[in-house]
Amino acid sequence: MSQPIQSKIAGMNAAIGSMSSMFADYVNTVKTDYEHQIAQLEKQVTALKMGEQVDSISVTDPRENLPTFPLPIQRQKFLELVDLDKTNRIYVYSGEVTESPSLWASRIENIMKTFNFSTCILETNQVVSRLLGGKALQLYRKQKNQVVAWVELKRLVQTLDKPVLRSIAVHKELAKLEDTDLPIEYRIKMIRHWEPQLDPSPLGDRIVDVIRIIPEKETEIIKAVEEGISNFDQLLSILGPKEEDSTKPQEIPEQPQPPVLSYKQKRAAKDVRDRTCTYCHKEGHKSSQCFKRPKR
Repeated sequence: MSQPIQSKIAGMNAAIGSMSSMFADYVNTVKTDYEHQIAQLEKQVTALKMGEQVDSISVTDPRENLPTFPLPIQRQKFLELVDLDKTNRIYVYSGEVTESPSLWASRIENIMKTFNFSTCILETNQVVSRLLGGKALQLYRKQKNQVVAWVELKRLVQTLDKPVLRSIAVHKELAKLEDTDLPIEYRIKMIRHWEPQLDPSPLGDRIVDVIRIIPEKETEIIKAVEEGISNFDQLLSILGPKEEDSTKPQEIPEQPQPPVLSYKQKRAAKDVRDRTCTYCHKEGHKSSQCFKRPKR
């Protein structure tokens, strides 16, 4: 083997070894940080049980000192997370009048913060084309430079937002839910879908809207207000848990299976088929013996 090829192979092996070492360091760092924090918490809990004074119990965010994945790996993992939500498409902004670009951007940034991803992975056409649709995607594709920083991308899609029209459209959708013939689970689900698209407003106004849509829950809502709720998420929590399986297709009932024939029944059916001519469709002779069969 020639010297240049050997040197290339050696370089590739070194790169692979470096990458493996990086991942091993990442895993070990996470493991060490959490093990240390759990140990500290266990000591503090034991001290509390013994009646000793403990200043505070806190957990620091281990991401602050963690090494990050290479950008291609971050991009791949990010797209996998986005693809997990193909049904609700909460990570896709289409520029429709009922959609809030600010809500869309905050959901994307929550992923970046949770998994310690860099916003640099959002600057490629591959990623942006998965996060935008409809009018928003058309607007992006009209840009001369397809590599747009996240801050600029947010500013770009913000030009499609019409807050007043969005408020009117969303309130129309909420008004449709006032039909008490609709299942209460469906009305709660749609409130969770439409309400975040509205701009922040006084909590009292939101509570009035919910009571108008779900009058069956008025007693529970008033009781929660008297006990003291401070945000809309707490209000939604008393309405019931999220319906995780509500978007799944309904199961199709099983079709009745044909009866199982005995050996004699199967044999009798086969004999009938064998005695039925495929040329004249009469019983009593085989197809090979039919006088209507074409002569060769």
